[in-house]
Amino acid sequence: MITCWRGDDGDVEPVVCECEVFGWPNKTADGKPMWKNSHFLTIEEAWESIDQSVKAQLSLSAADVEEARARLAQAERRMVEAGMRAAAVNAARERK
Repeated sequence: MITCWRGDDGDVEPVVCECEVFGWPNKTADGKPMWKNSHFLTIEEAWESIDQSVKAQLSLSAADVEEARARLAQAERRMVEAGMRAAAVNAARERK
């Protein structure tokens, strides 16, 4: 058996695995697929994969937050404009 390490999305730390043949499209000894870029022959490579995955998730989440902030700012501007228009409509109605 070959000892290998899983460092996949969602892993917090490398998970030790065993396999008869390393790499895709093979499976670990417990029958789980060895997806490309998810299993490694060294624990250091698994840690690096986990680290890269976390950094990518943080980057995507930060981008989502920035996009949401931009949409919120736009919605707030539209709300202020609608409020100003409502005030103008009410003022015009009162003058008649």
